[in-house]
Amino acid sequence: MIGFAIFLVGLCTVFIFLYYRQKKALKRLLEDIETKRLTETNLLLTSQTKNAEVNQLIHAFNQLFHELKVTKVASQQEQATLKLALHNITHDIRTPLTIANGYTQQLLRKQSNMQPTLQKVHGNIRIVADRLDILLEYQNLLEQSVQPVFQSVNLTELIKQELVLFYDTLNDRAFDVDVDLFHP
Repeated sequence: MIGFAIFLVGLCTVFIFLYYRQKKALKRLLEDIETKRLTETNLLLTSQTKNAEVNQLIHAFNQLFHELKVTKVASQQEQATLKLALHNITHDIRTPLTIANGYTQQLLRKQSNMQPTLQKVHGNIRIVADRLDILLEYQNLLEQSVQPVFQSVNLTELIKQELVLFYDTLNDRAFDVDVDLFHP
């Protein structure tokens, strides 16, 4: 009976030792995963344990990190291609647009029966130029070469200014406008 008790104690000791060894290996693996995630290193995760499930888990994590890196590189290449395409398109449009704008301005200075048509063409060229400017701003935002400038705004004043624009129209259409804004 005492021999059996010693056997059980010994068996429990072995299981406790194996449990803590696995726990230590998993803790080290978790630290390695976190380090790899933060530093984006090319090192592979490894383990000193002989546990097949842990080794499969490590292999799965290594594959996941590899796929993530491949995806990130592909995404960066696609972003670079998009930036270059936007840059080329905007400059390819800007040159003929500037030339067309110059010709219409010259023709508008001359008195002719084509003035209304020329004014429409000139207006459309301005619209395209304005939209191209918006595209250039978008490109600059993508390239992060422009930083936003934040400023404080008096929201009460802004709302008043906007409401003044619509006040007469709303009153003409029988809307009862009663604005109660907080005054600081």
